[in-house]
Amino acid sequence: MASRPPPAITTDSVLREWQYDPLLVPTDADEILALASPARPSVLNANRVLWLQQSPVVRSWLTVDESSILLVNGNGDACCPSTTVFSASIFRSLLRRGGGEGNSAITLIPLAYFCTRHQDYRRDPAASPSELVLSLLLQLVERYGLFQPVDLHDCFHRMDPHDVKSIFASLKRLIRLLPDNAVVWLIIEGLHSFSAPRDREAEMRTLVEDLVSLFPQECPATLKFMFTSPTRSGSVEDLFDADEVIHMPNNPPPAGGEPWGRLI
Repeated sequence: MASRPPPAITTDSVLREWQYDPLLVPTDADEILALASPARPSVLNANRVLWLQQSPVVRSWLTVDESSILLVNGNGDACCPSTTVFSASIFRSLLRRGGGEGNSAITLIPLAYFCTRHQDYRRDPAASPSELVLSLLLQLVERYGLFQPVDLHDCFHRMDPHDVKSIFASLKRLIRLLPDNAVVWLIIEGLHSFSAPRDREAEMRTLVEDLVSLFPQECPATLKFMFTSPTRSGSVEDLFDADEVIHMPNNPPPAGGEPWGRLI
């Protein structure tokens, strides 16, 4: 009797096999925003968040309909959550908009990772660049949801889940397959959190360099990538052009507005 062919790989089977947690990143974002809510104004400097929201460079990155990349240096101390709150606010705004943009044919694909929530590499299995990029890959598979079985098989069959370059190669392959009506919003928050020990810092630089290498655009989709750090991202800053980097002032002047409101 002939044996049955193996079942076709699907989005759901990929997510199950790779033990994807769909709540990890949204929960991280919610916890960040809860810690910096209007009920706890002492937790963060609202003027710094408003400065970012009102920055012409940031507004251009958010609104211009073309691929762009941005590095945000908070230039504060590691405990200052302004860039963290800013990143979580954008991600939550994107999730609220879902896969479509109103009645248009645009498909929004929000991907994010909050490194400040996963700093302890000794205890937290999510505190590594390989887990970061694997999370981005699985988020892409889930939130797009239309990849063909053969493409999923090609990406995951030989992928090494412990190797940043191997996982990125699969991420890059799937990003290149996205249609021209897709917009990938990718946010990596808290680069400073993965700056030690040295091997983790080196892996993080490799990942950022690989992501930056996708620009100029190598696929039909629009790519909107942002990297942030409460401090200064000295280990990766040289990977960006000068006009792709924002340096926040330590004490921006007061500005009107609501730092916890909807951004986009």
